[in-house]
Amino acid sequence: MKKVFIFITLIYSHNLLPQSEKKYDVNAMNLPKWVNLMYSDDIDPDKVIKEYELFYKQNEFIKNKHTQYFKRWIRNFSRE
Repeated sequence: MKKVFIFITLIYSHNLLPQSEKKYDVNAMNLPKWVNLMYSDDIDPDKVIKEYELFYKQNEFIKNKHTQYFKRWIRNFSRE
């Protein structure tokens, strides 16, 4: 009985591991400059924010996977 309980506990605990954040496809054509900067290896958050704001001053805001990732990305900086 004890072995069965341990086995079941191990199986269900596997689902409790945190999910890793996967970056989106940055090789797609026609991505705005702020998206490429955000996904680059050498990230300058101030520059990304500036480009994001500049882009949406000139373009209509349309919610997409990159804007959603941007919100999470910014939130991670505020938690540090």
